[in-house]
Amino acid sequence: VDIPTGVGAWNMVTEQLLPTNTWGKTFLTVPLKLRTDHIIRFLAKDANTVVTINKMVNNQVQSSQITLQANQFLDQTHSTPLEIVSNKPISVMQFNLGRDAEPTASVGDPFMVLIPPQEQYQSEYLLQAPNLLAFERWGYILFQLQSQGGYGNG
Repeated sequence: VDIPTGVGAWNMVTEQLLPTNTWGKTFLTVPLKLRTDHIIRFLAKDANTVVTINKMVNNQVQSSQITLQANQFLDQTHSTPLEIVSNKPISVMQFNLGRDAEPTASVGDPFMVLIPPQEQYQSEYLLQAPNLLAFERWGYILFQLQSQGGYGNG
């Protein structure tokens, strides 16, 4: 697959989708290292699913909404961290763009990551990484600080 369509650096993109009873209503995403844009896919199971996308623009929260019908998905390109809130359970996926889609990127093939909903977050995590000196490693750790006023106010 080429992501976006017509751009080089192709890979097969395969991911096992989670059962719908594990889908959630609140998600957080962050841009990927060395990438300006990323594609977020919203997948609804139920009709009239309203998805609110919150992002920071010039130190202000900017919100937009989309409405999805049963079994409908929508892809959007974003360049900032997002808070995604829906009125019904959804699945959210993030796609890395192929190398040729990013003028500043020298490496990278497309891939897909399922974004876990906040409802599935655990209170503790143990991270282990092998000591492989031959490879440069990046890890993404996304955490939410205690907030008193909602997105962007904590």
